Amino acid sequence: MGSRSDLFIARQPILDRQLTLRAYELLFRPTAGAAAAGSADLNHMASKVILGALSDIGLDTLVGDCFAFVNVTREVLLAGLGEVLPPEVAVLELLESIEPDDEVLAAVDHLRGLGYIIALDDFVDHPRFAPLLERAHIVKLDVLEVDLADVEVVVKRLRARYTLKLLAERVETHEVYQRCHAMGFDYFQGYFFARPQTLRGKSLAPGRLTLLRLMRQLADPEMDFDAIEAALSQDVALSYRLLRYLNSPLVGLRNPVRSIRSALVLLGERRVRQWAMLAAMGNLSDDKPEALVMSAQLRARLAEQLAEQCGLGVDPSAAFTVGLFSLLDALLDRPMLEAVSPLCLTPATEAALLRGEGPLGRILGLVRACEQGDWPNLDRDTLGLDGPAIRATTLDALRWVERMGTLDADAG
Repeated sequence: MGSRSDLFIARQPILDRQLTLRAYELLFRPTAGAAAAGSADLNHMASKVILGALSDIGLDTLVGDCFAFVNVTREVLLAGLGEVLPPEVAVLELLESIEPDDEVLAAVDHLRGLGYIIALDDFVDHPRFAPLLERAHIVKLDVLEVDLADVEVVVKRLRARYTLKLLAERVETHEVYQRCHAMGFDYFQGYFFARPQTLRGKSLAPGRLTLLRLMRQLADPEMDFDAIEAALSQDVALSYRLLRYLNSPLVGLRNPVRSIRSALVLLGERRVRQWAMLAAMGNLSDDKPEALVMSAQLRARLAEQLAEQCGLGVDPSAAFTVGLFSLLDALLDRPMLEAVSPLCLTPATEAALLRGEGPLGRILGLVRACEQGDWPNLDRDTLGLDGPAIRATTLDALRWVERMGTLDADAG
């Protein structure tokens, strides 16, 4: 189960020497009007930005055809969580607090090998950072409240020793921009060009029990895909995020992914571990689920059971998906067409969700009637099922949801 909350990500433009827009830095914001990240944990902020960029808002919405600079903590780096971002788009920005020990350097080498661009944030000119300079593609220098003559010395030293692109950040006046341009900076970022613009999305928070179950499964060297598929399928938030992530235009898959099983097979063991860890880091501390998501679970379970019992030849897993996503419009506060379009569902599933058409649509209609206790109509149109059997199935599905709710409460 899960809950929904607003997610805010700010983006600030990064321009080249011709003042052409090349990238955006993506920044966590606790509220729509916040001008800074606040006091949230750095790992929490980094994971929220990554997850929000992938699924809740979407990289295509946030950056379009530009690059995305994303802050990475030591923990996020070593866990490999940055790898869920597409290397063709992502610039992984190592925070200045990361010490270049052997583990960090090995992780950076691995990312470079995968094609990621590495940037160093708020660079401090100290010999111990030489190993990172040898591996980085971009170095960001803060030019606010510093002597620009000192900045010029650092720029000359870096140019003489390394093959790097240099980015001047916190450029706030035309004079500072001109001096940085004369120094040879390649990129520019700051209030002189634009203040960060905050974009808002809906974040669906996975239930804590589901995340804990996933983490237990993922800790097992012999990963059980059946168990993981079952755990994911029980949670509307994780299912939605996983399918939207894989079907994002920036992931670039040739064929859309339409089921949790296909998603797991496509991601593979390593990516499944990373994706679940990212979800856990960002959401284990979120509020408890709302009744709306419990209703989505009930619909999913009931649709699955009815599909097994009726004579329409409907795949129970497809019916489960229809039931699970049938309240996405309410969960995300957007029209159903807009909510399901990024998921690349099958035509039959979309027809059921958008128009109530086809065998899946008939099952969803039956589920809604069960939900409303419309027993007379159930007895007249039961898809080959008798009324008592449908009522018994509904009660069984209710007990299943209640058990899940009890387990979630225990886990909290």
